Amino acid sequence: MKRNMTLILIALVTIAIISLVYYGSGEPTYDYSPVIKAIEVPLYEANKSVFIIEKVWGINSEHREIIISEQAPINGAIVDVAYIYRGQLSFLYKLESDTLVVYLRNEMEKKLPYGDQVKVTQVILDNPSMMKLLETYDEEGLEKL
Repeated sequence: MKRNMTLILIALVTIAIISLVYYGSGEPTYDYSPVIKAIEVPLYEANKSVFIIEKVWGINSEHREIIISEQAPINGAIVDVAYIYRGQLSFLYKLESDTLVVYLRNEMEKKLPYGDQVKVTQVILDNPSMMKLLETYDEEGLEKL
């Protein structure tokens, strides 16, 4: 009986030591906070800029929003949201004069009206057209986000 208790005690201590080594070994903790990337698009004729902001979050980065704003994110906070595009589908854009032209599969949600100086044109494409454009977007002078 005493021998069995000693073996059980040794097994428990061994399991505790292995657990402490495994879980307390300084393994990195995973940070699932949003990743925000902002691209400034200068509008020369309007003498201002528009920002295309990509926000990705989730355990597998399964959530994505692309936001068009007149202000850059400040400490991760996004203000002056004019348009929001939600989803993992491709977002292609280019600047024509002072009009930001975006090529999408689904329409962006409009949040705030923009002034007359900044114009956003949405080109909604069906799936075959978007697939063709994704193959040649560089040649068309488009940027991909």
